Amino acid sequence: MISNKLLIASLAVFLAVSFHAGSLGFSGTGNDGWKASPELVNSLSKRRSETNYDEQKVPKYTLPDSLVMSDGTKVSNAEAWRTRRRPEVLELFRTHVYGRSPINRPKDMSFKTFDLEREALGGLATRKQVAVKFTGKENGQGMDILIYLPNAGRKPIPTFVILNFGGNHTINA
Repeated sequence: MISNKLLIASLAVFLAVSFHAGSLGFSGTGNDGWKASPELVNSLSKRRSETNYDEQKVPKYTLPDSLVMSDGTKVSNAEAWRTRRRPEVLELFRTHVYGRSPINRPKDMSFKTFDLEREALGGLATRKQVAVKFTGKENGQGMDILIYLPNAGRKPIPTFVILNFGGNHTINA
């Protein structure tokens, strides 16, 4: 079912960041949310230099060539990109940016559609909001996902997943 695939894809980014946070020194229990480790904050604050807003003060640097593999071999064709360099770049993002998605979702995770408008955007799309509860408890930790799916076209449909820290009520379409 497309809605389950879409929900799981939407959650992948959120869950990877959430579950990976514990290994980075964040702690918290229950509904307190996460709290940064005071020791980690102090340690990182001492290492931080002043913010530079002047482009002239940026030290010289060289961006790595995205078409050179980690062993120094140049990417010479599409096959080399697909089979070797692209996986290397994705692994760099997993290692240094996003973390890894958990293999299994939490066993008590639940999904509930609480808003459905099949004629959104003048009939061009279906607008759906889904409440995701990570603990299975009504007052437990969770998030709301806002989904717009085109009414025309073949399924499955590509999806953009974007974090909205202002809340779904701020989206006007």
